[in-house]
Amino acid sequence: MRRSGSLRRLLPALGLLLLAEVVVFWGPLFRSETLAERDLAAYSRPLKALVKPLWQASEGLPLWNPLFSSGQPFAANPAHELFHPLTALFLVLPFESAFRAQFLIPPLVGGLSAFLLMRSLRRSVAAASLSGLAWGFGGYLLSTVNLLQILFAASVLPAVSPSRFAAAGGVARQTSRAWRSAWGWWASPANRARS
Repeated sequence: MRRSGSLRRLLPALGLLLLAEVVVFWGPLFRSETLAERDLAAYSRPLKALVKPLWQASEGLPLWNPLFSSGQPFAANPAHELFHPLTALFLVLPFESAFRAQFLIPPLVGGLSAFLLMRSLRRSVAAASLSGLAWGFGGYLLSTVNLLQILFAASVLPAVSPSRFAAAGGVARQTSRAWRSAWGWWASPANRARS
C-alpha cells in the first residue's frame, strides 16, 4: 500500500517533467529534427556513427578503432562513452533515433534525480517537483545538451550528491564537519598569507 502511495506522488512530478520535455524539445520529438551545434556535429555524431559498424566488425565490444589516426583504442577512451547505457541504443535503434535519445533522455533523468534528492531530504512533493524541473530543464543542464559527456555526468549529479546522504544522520554530520574544517583551514587568513 505504501509503495502505491509513493508512486502516486511521483506521477505529477513525472508529468511535469514530460510536459517540459515536450515544450523544450518539440522539434526533435515531433518533427524529426536533431541538434547539430558545437560538439554534437563535429565530435559526437561521427563517434556515435562508429558504434554499430565497429561493434559488428569486431563481433562484440569494439576495442580498437582503425579509422582514426591509423588506429586508436575505442573502448578504452572514456570520451566515446561506450559503456554508458544510452550508447546501447545505437545497437538496437536507427541511428537518428538513438542519437536524439542521447540528448532527450538525460534532462528527464536529471529532473527525476533532483526530485528524488529533494524527497530524500524530506522536502514536499511540490518543492521536489520544482527542483526537478529547475535542474532537468534549467539553464545549466540545457546548456550542456551539445556536450554529451558533461550532460551524461551532470544529469545524475543530484542522485549521487553527498547531500543525498543527509538523511543518513551521523555520516552526514561527520562529513559536514570534515568539510567545514577543510574549508576553515583553506579560507583562514594564515593559509592565504602562505599562498
